[in-house]
Amino acid sequence: MQQTEFNESIGRRIRDLRKSKGLTQEQFATLSGFSRGTIANIETGRQAMSAHQVYHVATVLGLQSIGELFPELPLQEDEHVEEVKIHRAPDLSEDQLRQVRALASKVR
Repeated sequence: MQQTEFNESIGRRIRDLRKSKGLTQEQFATLSGFSRGTIANIETGRQAMSAHQVYHVATVLGLQSIGELFPELPLQEDEHVEEVKIHRAPDLSEDQLRQVRALASKVR
């Protein structure tokens, strides 16, 4: 994910959370201590936030964790990683290993 896309994703999340609380940009700016223009820039991804600003915004929004603002990490679909995990289970018989592989291939 590129920086611009990352900033836009966080901005959309902040906008959605702000709106879900029934706050205008002006009201949110007053509560957060930022200008309305700064809030607009953050929500559109034109402005990145410092760690302190992220913490402050999360606090004003009443979030339990700043992680709620960030996009989820993409899952890596790497067969080799799964194979390594399967092979590292030392107590599996060859037959059990084949069954696990068959099941894993159906899940993908």
